Formats: sequence, structure tokens, C-alpha cells
Amino acid sequence: MEKLKSPAFKIAISYLLISFLWILTSDKIIYFFIKDIEDLNFIQTIKGWFFISITALLLYLLIKKYLDEEKALRQRVENIFNNTGIPIVVFSEDGKSLQINKAWQELSGYSLDEIDTFEKWSNMAYRENVKKYANIVKSYYDTNKRVDLGDFEIKTKDNRTLIWHCTLAPFGLINGKKVFISTALDITELTEKNKLLIQQSKMATMGEMIGNIAHQWKQPLSLIRASNGLIKLNREYGNFEDQIDKALVDIDSSVENLSSTIDDFRNFFDPNKSVNNFDIKDTFEKTFKLIKSQFSNNDIKIISNINNITVLGLENELLQVLINIIKNAKEQLLEINKDSEKLLFVDTSCDKNNLLILIKDNAQGVPLEIIDKIFDSYFTTKAIDGGTGIGLSMSKQIIESNMHGSLKVFNEEYKYQDKEYKGAVFKIKIPLLYLNGKVKI
Repeated sequence: MEKLKSPAFKIAISYLLISFLWILTSDKIIYFFIKDIEDLNFIQTIKGWFFISITALLLYLLIKKYLDEEKALRQRVENIFNNTGIPIVVFSEDGKSLQINKAWQELSGYSLDEIDTFEKWSNMAYRENVKKYANIVKSYYDTNKRVDLGDFEIKTKDNRTLIWHCTLAPFGLINGKKVFISTALDITELTEKNKLLIQQSKMATMGEMIGNIAHQWKQPLSLIRASNGLIKLNREYGNFEDQIDKALVDIDSSVENLSSTIDDFRNFFDPNKSVNNFDIKDTFEKTFKLIKSQFSNNDIKIISNINNITVLGLENELLQVLINIIKNAKEQLLEINKDSEKLLFVDTSCDKNNLLILIKDNAQGVPLEIIDKIFDSYFTTKAIDGGTGIGLSMSKQIIESNMHGSLKVFNEEYKYQDKEYKGAVFKIKIPLLYLNGKVKI
């Protein structure tokens, strides 16, 4: 049906109808008025030139009409392309930038001549992230639909840092090469607000974290105090030389322990984002160190199966997510019968495309009436106890927006050591695109 409406089809039909009517009627009219053969040949020649002239004029007018309409349409599209506030770039699979709009140029500061290839744009805008971001874009060159590329940190020409949420869509073929259109949404301000919310979520757990510091410091401080007492006794009475060397070693070890604890908590509250390589097993060790006193004090047993998987991403933010989820599980476990066994299972694995993290408890699961709401901002069942509802909401935001993964929750019945249990399962999935390619399992 679309073909029937095309300008080429309309022009062809118009030409066919005019030609048909001319052939059908012109000879009959001439033969009716002209009887002489010589006059008839002359008139036929005139008729041919007249037909050519008329059809040429009509074709010219028809083609001009459609070209003018196409030009006007192109101009409207061009105006939309240039005047929209969303940055847009069109580029081909060989990396040549074909066109950028005003928003792209004004926000980034770069002209088309400066970024006429994808390589130039990557080097100028992505800088230290050039390899990662370029690989993300190129990995979708075979797509036949619109894809969400995620958040990109952009360096402008005047060295400002912007956060763009980018998409990519196929735009057809030009000269036999695939062409793509990429759009960007400037979410710099929104990202800053999210950083504040993440920090607010961290601050909401500060009281518990300070309690953890106090608990973890008791043993090394007691050891330092005992060792110091031993040194004083040796100074007064002697005869403790053999124990002095061990006491000094214990003091050094305890001081190192205290310093390490402070570093762990200081890093947890650091608001800065930095992309780096880290081992997921080390991240879980940091997590357990930060929350272990809460679990040991409440007789909660952690059963972990964590593999050494090297990840390129935001470790500190992932650490925040893990603490939020495990803290939520702890709160649910504290509500079950005091005499019941309290279990928390942590598993990591890799499939073909993703890093998978499963965190599961045996606290009977999330009530069905609220399971679809627990990731909503400020939703909490602990308002009376000071719950803010920020933790799980920000956890989902971090995983989905900052790490391009997914965070889901569901209930599961399972068996452990021949006993039946039911609990909530939090499933974190992070694309292998954000792994360094050397997965060690």
C-alpha cells in the first residue's frame, strides 16, 4: 500500500494515463479533420513533438512538486534534528561521524570537524574510559533495534565532566555501510542528586557502623592494654623478657587491625566514584568485615560460596548495595522465632553473559502484598524504628543505572542439610561487558 502512495508510482501512473488518452484520442481527431496524406504526415510529426513537450512539462511539474515537498520535509526534519535539546549524532560502522546536531555540539563543545570519526570523539570525550566505552558501543554494531547503552562520563572541550545516558539505533544503509543514530540525555544533575541520596543511605546506617567499629576495636584494644601492662610489670619486676617480644608483636598487629578497620569504614563513606578492577571475593570480605559483629551478636550464620571473579566497575557502590541487602536480610531474620536457626546464603557465579550474585535468607520470604514495592523510594516497613526506605531503592538504582545490570527479589522454598526452608532471594546480575574478560572461577 505504501508503494502505491510513493511519488515515483504517482508520476508513472500519471504518465501512463496521459499517454493512453493521447494515443486513444489524438489519431481519431486528426483523421476526422485531415484527409490529405502529406498534411497528415506533417500533423503527425507536430503531434509527436507536442506530446513530448506536454509530457515533459507535466513530468517536470510533478517531479518539481514532489522534490519541493521532499525538500520542505527534509528542512523540517533538519530543524527538528538541530533544534531538539537532546544531543544526537549520526555515524557509520566504519567510524565516520556523518552529522551532529547543535545540542551535541553546544553541550560537548566539539564541532563535527573535530570529531569527524568515532575514534576522535572517543579519545577526546571518554579519555581514561576510552577502551571500555568504545567497546560498549561497538558491541552493538550488529543490532537491528534500539538499544540502551547506559551512562557515559563525558569530558567536554572546556574540561567539564558530564554524565550522558546514551542510546543507539540502526539508521539504515548509506553507500553500503550500516549507519547508526545515537542520542544522549544529559543526566549530570540527576546523577549528582543520586549521589546525595546514596550518601544519605550510607549515613542512615552510620549508627550501626559506628557500633561495629566499637565492637571490632574491643579485642585489639584489650590486647594492647594487656601487652602494655606486661611491659610495665617487666619494668618493675623483670623476669618477663620472654613475653615482651610477643607483646610487642601483638601491639603491632593490633594497631594494624585498628588502622585497617578505620580504612574500611572511611572507604565505605567515601562519596567519590572511581571505576577500577576489583575481585568480588575481596569485596565480600570487606562487606562481612563491616557487618560481622551484627551477625555474630544475633547468632546469624553466613554460608558463602564466593568465587574469585575480577570485575571492572564501581566497587564502593557495589559494596553499598551488598551491605543494604544483607542488612535488610538481618532485620528480617531477627523477626523470626528466637530459637529458630538463622541462615544467610551468599553465592556468586558466572554464566555466558553475566556475573550473578544470590543473597538468600530463611526468614520466610517477603509478604506478597509488598514484594512489588520494596524497591520503591522511601517505602519501608520499619518507619517506627527509624527506617528510611532509601537503601533498597538506591541499591536498585546503583545496579541498574550505574552498573547496567539488574536487581530482583523473589521468594524461594529450598532444602539445606535435609531441612526445608523458605526465604527471600535477592538476585544481582551484572553484564560480563563490565568484567575484564579474565574470569577466574
